[in-house]
Order: sequence, then structure tokens, then C-alpha cells
Amino acid sequence: MKLNKKKLRQIPVWPATEDLVRLAIRTPQPDWFVCAWHHQFTPEKEVLQLDFHSRENLLHHQPEYLNPVFRVFLNKKDYISQTIKDRKWKTGSISSMVTGYPSWEWTRKCAVVDAESQQLLEEFTGSTEPLKAIDKLQEDIMKQRLAIKHKAITDAIDAQMNRVPPIPENFTPWVEEQALLSSRYIVYHYRKGRKQMNGHCTWCGQDVIVTEPRHDKSGTCPSCESTITYKAAGKMRARRWSEWRTVALIQPMLPTTTTKKQDKPEFVVRLFNVCRDFKGDKGILLATSNTKHYEIRRTIHNGTEYETYDWAAFKNTGKVRWCEYSIRGLYERNIDNKTILYPEGISEALHGTPFEYSALEKYAIHRPEFAFNIHQYLAVYVIHREMEYLVKRGLSYYIADCMERGGIGYTPDKFTSLKNDEISLLKQIDGGRDALLFYRRMKHYGMKIVPEQIKRLASMTQCEEDILKIAAHHAGLVKIMNYIEKQTHGKEKTETTFQNWTDYVEVCSKLKYDISNHFILFPRNLEEAHDTTFKRWDVKRKKAEAARERREQKKIAKLYPQIMEKYAMETAKYIITAPESADQLVKEGQELHHCVSNYISRMARKECVILFIRKKEEPDTPFYTMEIAGGKVRQCRGMRNKDTDQEKVIKRLLDKFEKEKLAAPPEKLKEAM
Repeated sequence: MKLNKKKLRQIPVWPATEDLVRLAIRTPQPDWFVCAWHHQFTPEKEVLQLDFHSRENLLHHQPEYLNPVFRVFLNKKDYISQTIKDRKWKTGSISSMVTGYPSWEWTRKCAVVDAESQQLLEEFTGSTEPLKAIDKLQEDIMKQRLAIKHKAITDAIDAQMNRVPPIPENFTPWVEEQALLSSRYIVYHYRKGRKQMNGHCTWCGQDVIVTEPRHDKSGTCPSCESTITYKAAGKMRARRWSEWRTVALIQPMLPTTTTKKQDKPEFVVRLFNVCRDFKGDKGILLATSNTKHYEIRRTIHNGTEYETYDWAAFKNTGKVRWCEYSIRGLYERNIDNKTILYPEGISEALHGTPFEYSALEKYAIHRPEFAFNIHQYLAVYVIHREMEYLVKRGLSYYIADCMERGGIGYTPDKFTSLKNDEISLLKQIDGGRDALLFYRRMKHYGMKIVPEQIKRLASMTQCEEDILKIAAHHAGLVKIMNYIEKQTHGKEKTETTFQNWTDYVEVCSKLKYDISNHFILFPRNLEEAHDTTFKRWDVKRKKAEAARERREQKKIAKLYPQIMEKYAMETAKYIITAPESADQLVKEGQELHHCVSNYISRMARKECVILFIRKKEEPDTPFYTMEIAGGKVRQCRGMRNKDTDQEKVIKRLLDKFEKEKLAAPPEKLKEAM
């Protein structure tokens, strides 16, 4: 029987009696005092009222503190609480009101104030420990409420799930043969000095003889003619391992069972985890005959909106079923990022939706086992409808590359800026963004190259502008790449060798070497030439730095008289002076632990003036350092960059300095040469 809040609100609030106040003063425990009241609205409707007084409030002995903090109304099937101060209704348990969190220990913090209240509680609960009985009653009522709430949620979910069609018959064979296409191996027993070796195909299950196999290299099974990967039995240490894929299926949603007309056609994207197990038996791997796949997620699209459900534990019940999935966006779900899409039935599922002409089916099959984020593709299509045209022109790899680099917002050419010759090239070489950028820069420098080489060269050069300039003016790009491959030894990557060569060429330019000379540009031993050149540059750099420091020392020393004449100042306690040399700036920074030494070059170029603030009794001890630029005090720092705001005396000194020394327009210092 549900409680009537309108009637309950009319019950007056009864303040604590004098006896209750004296009881609170007299006893250090408990924290809460409970008064019980009985209300009989009708013969069938009786309500028990519990008033909870805080001992802390009662100790104030002031009228505003005598009211209960909250009161609870309950019968055998329902309860509700009301806070007295703001008169708000609460559905939480008494425990959460008393302790702030669910706990049966709240009964220890409470005491019934008199025998009359105790009797009412015992009669209502039928227990000699009525507060514990009420706690149990509340718990049962909360479970019933939660069950009703959960049923409403699960019924709505089940109504949606009942509209999901059955899995197509061809889906399981497709998972076996296409989604796990690269998961086929021939495990062979290596025999030194032999060309032919015994092996076992995990796909067809036949023992075969293979010729000159190499571990982790591709080949063809002599029995089933499948493309396989060779695995040497001696290197397969695990007796068992599994390979996983995420696959997806798109289907149209079934119509609703109600008579209400469905406004928009809907489709569902279903995600499955696929697992293929491999077992070891004396060095031979055998594939299990049943590849497992189970559904983990369903996303129902209605136009451009969607609802997502996961196969997971429902709330805190521990029951595994379809549940609502709540997250800020589909793009934060890593499980969606690499999904292989079942190609059949996509056109029928998307018919009548905003994605009908998205070319998703053609995009999904542009290469075997292509894994991508389906929801991301659909979202980008809504923004860039021209994707359909590009997919149909064969630029699926280019689109995938753009989206993989930066999601929806990353469309470097807005797709529409592609020219016909660029589209033809990208289709021919199945190229991505790097290949396009490389091709455009080659055209800028008037270079020509075989299209088949563009993709490889673009990945090696990283489309660096300087390298293309060198290739355009001093050597062909193919010659550079051939040189890099020749200089790559052992396990070193061509990218590493290429970076070493570009560093070498950069230093050669700094040393004024003639890089148009191929003897310089392509040394016989790149590693040796790289080290020798860098040593020479290091020596030259140190000499240049030493010469620069000497020039700065002379400039600062010559500026010293002018700075002193213009900015030197003395008060009763402090003096303001200038550095006589760059060494004094270095010492100042070291002793005060700040970075004034970085201002040596700027002071030598007259971009600023550095001044020292000293205490009069300690003229040689660094105290504060000041920078003047543009006729103003730009900053003033003490020990460890301490600001002047912490020193009122220094603040007043700076104000005096600005009035006396900086009020007039700044005079330009004479050239210190």
C-alpha cells in the first residue's frame, strides 16, 4: 500500500520535550534519539512515524534545534523519509540518513527515547529489537522497488532485442573462411641442410611436405592451396594459444509489434568476438574444428541517432544479459575501432536510411580482413557525402588512412580538393595521405617518378621538404633510396639509415660542403662519414660559441659606464648598480638560483638592461636582479625567482627608481663596439 505524501505533509512537526533534552545532556551516547508515533487514517491504513533527533542539536537547547532532523513514515509495504529543515522527501534508507552510507550499524547509533515508543515499535515489528526489524523491512521494500525498476528497464530492452533478426546462415562460414583468412599456418620441422621438410597445415589438417620454408613467411599449402604462414615447430614454445578478431553484422530491424507506425527505418550493427584455438602436440599444431564466436554489442541506428546495448552483467544483480551501455561517444570504445564487417545484406539494411548511399559495402571489402570503425565511417559520411564518390573510384585506402590518423575532424583535403590526376594515382597505387602529399611536392619541384615507387618512397622519406629539394637539384629520388637501402645493414631499419643520412647532409650544409658533389652526398661508408662530420661540426660550433662569448664580454664591459651613468642609484639601505662583465651575470644567476645568465646575449644586443640591487652593508652579495626593457621595469627577482610582492621595502625601492630614472623617455645607449 503506497503512502500518501499529501496526507503525511499535513502531520505537524513535534519538537523535543524537556525530558528528551535532559536525557541528551545526561548521556554521552547515543548520537540519535528516536520517538515513535502511530497514525490510523482508516481501518486499513495505519502508518508508523519515527522522529530522529540529533543529540548534537539537542545540546544547543535552542528552539530552532529542538525539531527532529528528519522523520520516517512506514507501513508494511512502503516507506518514505522527510527532512524537516527543507521539507524534502527522500527515498533512501534510514542508514543513509543517519550515517551517510548503507550500514546495519546505524541501529547502534540510535536509541528509543521512552517506553511508549518502544511498545509501538515492538507491536509494529513483532520483535524485541524493533530498529533492526525496521532495517530489515526497509531492505525488503527497497529490493521490491528495485525489482520493479529493473523490470521496467529490462522489458524495454527485451522489446528492442526481440526486433533483432536471426543470424544469416552464411555468417558462420564467412567467419571461418574470410574473417580468419590470415589465421592459417603450416608448422614444419626444421632440418638443417634439407630443402624439403615435413609440415602440418592447420587449415586442412593434412600432413604435407614443404620446400625451403622460412619462419613467419607466407607460402601456399600443397594440399588445400590456401595462403598460409610458415611456423617452425622449434620456435613455437606455447602448447596452446588463441587468435582473436572482432567482426560485425549489419541487419535491418524487424518492425515493432504495436500498431504504431514506424517513422524511420532502423538497422542494427552487431559486434562479435571470434576466437580460434591452437593446440600443441609434440611440436605439431592442430586447429580446433570449432571456431567460437559470441555476440558482445548491439548498436541500433534510427536515422543519425543510436542506442547501444552490451552483453554484460545487469546493474549489480550479477545476471548476464543485454544491458544499456552509457558512454559519451562511440569513438571512445576501443572495441569498435578494428572490426571486420560481414559484407552481405548491407545495402538492404541501409535502404531508406541517411546512409543508403554511403558505399559502406564496397568500402568494407576493398581488401581482405579489412578492420575499421563502422560507426566512425557512418559519422564521417554524414559530414562528407563525397566519400561515396571516392570509395566508388577506388580510394578506400586513402579514406581509411585519413580517418585512422585523426577521426572525424581529420580530413586534410576535405576530400573534394582532390584532382583527377591525384585520384587516378591514389587508385593505381592504393595510396594514402603520405603518398598524396609526396606526389604534390614532386609536382611542385618538377620531378617525375614511376607511380609504383611513390608509396614506398613516401613512407621512407616521410615527405620531408629538404630531401625533396636535394633530390630535385642534386640527385634523383630513386638514387637516394637505392643508396639508403645499400647502406642499411643487419637488423637496422631503412628509416633509421635515412634519418642518419639526412642528419649528415644537414651538417654538411652547415660546414659549407658542396653537396652537389656526389662523392660528398653519397659517402662510401655513411656511418663513418656521419661520425667524422659531426665531430668537425662540434669543434667548429665550440669555436664559434667561444668567439661569440668574447664579443659579448667586450660589449657588456663597454656598456658599463653608460648604464651606471643613467641607472645607478643609492638610498639609505640599498644601492642599484650594473654588471661590469658577463661573468658577473653568470655569478648572479648561480648564487640566486635563477636564469639571468640567459640574458647575456640580449644585453649585449641592447635589447634589455640588467641591474643588481644590493644591500648597502653587503655590496658584493647578490640580493635582487632587475631587468629593464622598453623604458620599464620588466621584472625583478630574488633568491629562487622570489617576486618583489613578498618584499614591501623592495617594492617601494622600485617605485622610487621608476620615478627618478625611468620617468623621462628612454635614451638609446650608444653602440658598444
